[in-house]
Amino acid sequence: MLFLFFPLFSVAAQAESADQLFQQFSESIVQVKVIDIASESKSAIGSGFLVAEGNVIATNYHVISALLNKPDRYRIEIEYMGARYNQLQLLDVDVVNDLALLYWQGGSGNAFQLADSMPRQGEPIYSFGNPMDIGMTVVPGTYNGIKETSFFQRVHLTASINPGMSGGPALNSAGEVVGINVSTAGNQISFLVPIERLKTLLDQQHKRLDSPIDLESRIRQQLHDVQEQMFSQLIENPWQEDQLGAGQIVGEMAPFVVCWGDSDTGQKTGLRTISKGCHSDNYIYMGTHFNTGFFEYEFTYLETEELSSWTFYSALERALSGARPGNRASREDVTNFQCNNDFYRAQVKSGADTVYKATFCSRQYKNYPKLYDVFYIAATINRKDQALVSHFTLAGVEQELAMKFTEKFIGSVGWK
Repeated sequence: MLFLFFPLFSVAAQAESADQLFQQFSESIVQVKVIDIASESKSAIGSGFLVAEGNVIATNYHVISALLNKPDRYRIEIEYMGARYNQLQLLDVDVVNDLALLYWQGGSGNAFQLADSMPRQGEPIYSFGNPMDIGMTVVPGTYNGIKETSFFQRVHLTASINPGMSGGPALNSAGEVVGINVSTAGNQISFLVPIERLKTLLDQQHKRLDSPIDLESRIRQQLHDVQEQMFSQLIENPWQEDQLGAGQIVGEMAPFVVCWGDSDTGQKTGLRTISKGCHSDNYIYMGTHFNTGFFEYEFTYLETEELSSWTFYSALERALSGARPGNRASREDVTNFQCNNDFYRAQVKSGADTVYKATFCSRQYKNYPKLYDVFYIAATINRKDQALVSHFTLAGVEQELAMKFTEKFIGSVGWK
């Protein structure tokens, strides 16, 4: 029975640590509420925690985004130690890392210490927050390092973070903050913003002292910087070459790209298909119906030995008509797509001649007019029994980078 002792001891020790941390630090954690002014009812909830001098609250940007997007419609309040406070000012945001700082006017509490280093793989950490508005909770979990397949750094936490816990702190056994709750994929897979990102935001805010900040300009610069980093890296990277049927396509463009595939032998339809899709593994949340900082690219190979040319091209048209941009955006956020349709001839390196029917579309961001969503889809049309469909979406990219990406993409896809 000796082998049972150590797991039981570990669980008991972890439970004791969780209880001790809860007793010691629960009074440094707040519930953040977004209040609809007209109805005086909560519209969104999250968590936050005291930092700096105890009068600054750290939380997620996505928790308070409605206040920034529609300040005439919403206000912010916090619940702290059973009382409600609404004298709050939005100090700063980092939309890329989903962080926000609130200044609590006249408020004060015990601020958390921010960890100088991250835990080791497998060490326990403890996530705090107010899930589903049922009360403050501590969730024990396991630190599993920085997620490798993401452009935006995230800590992988094996624990169940639930809605309402966003913006709450995750602590090491010493009670220091190592990350900020941000999202969950279910099945005990959750993610934190690394504490270094919050330290950077606090340092930037501290250096400004009381200088006013234009948050829209701040966000515009953050979006500009991150799209330049991401898409420049994609363009400069050597792209992996893959084969899809008789076509040459692009494989993984970068370490933060995730690819999936599927196929159909066509025994019932007479149409054989092979598909592959790749995408970045995260995005930037801008609002309920708007996200950016994302890209995807997809390929479908179609082949037949039985179908007539008319039936085959009808199937090809259906494949083309089903494509949609990969990111969400509303009419309040972007203009309508403007599209150009064209035919062109291209040839991949050492490949066969390829003729395409292509559509290139772009829509402009209304608040950030240098940024665009770009949607591209093309199909080969110079073989009667084979076709290759290619597509990509770039979300939140400037024109020059979009055109460089498009040129490289077109030169990398075609017949072998």
